[in-house]
Amino acid sequence: MVKHNLVFLLRNKLDRTAKAKEVFDSIKEYENNKDAYYLHKSLFALYDKKEQEAKIAIIKALEQIENRLPVETQDDWWRYAEVVIGLGYANWFLEILKNKSYDKILTPYYEAIKTFTLIKEQAETYLSTKALEIREATHLIIDKIKEYRH
Repeated sequence: MVKHNLVFLLRNKLDRTAKAKEVFDSIKEYENNKDAYYLHKSLFALYDKKEQEAKIAIIKALEQIENRLPVETQDDWWRYAEVVIGLGYANWFLEILKNKSYDKILTPYYEAIKTFTLIKEQAETYLSTKALEIREATHLIIDKIKEYRH
């Protein structure tokens, strides 16, 4: 997992994508936490503007999680969302989530990402239309995603 975190650091914080890819390629597909492996694959594809390849990888990541964000890799999902938003692929990701019914399965995660696509005033109004338990969970996830901002 040290190498896994090093990949995020090199690629997302230090802008050393080539070195991050080299480290990632040295990691065998994870025995556990395969979703994290596919999140990385998707991000590398997005950095290269290969949306179809990224889509295949994110769908594989979603298939690994059994309708919940695993405790072991939640931080990876928050980081993934932050990078996707930062790269301008938030709506692309939302569409994938919706097409695979994850807008309902992972409602607070979906809604958190969606709020980043809205201007601040719209985001608050939008969230106020959601059930309280969804709103509260969504705000927590928004805070987690913001923790990974550059």
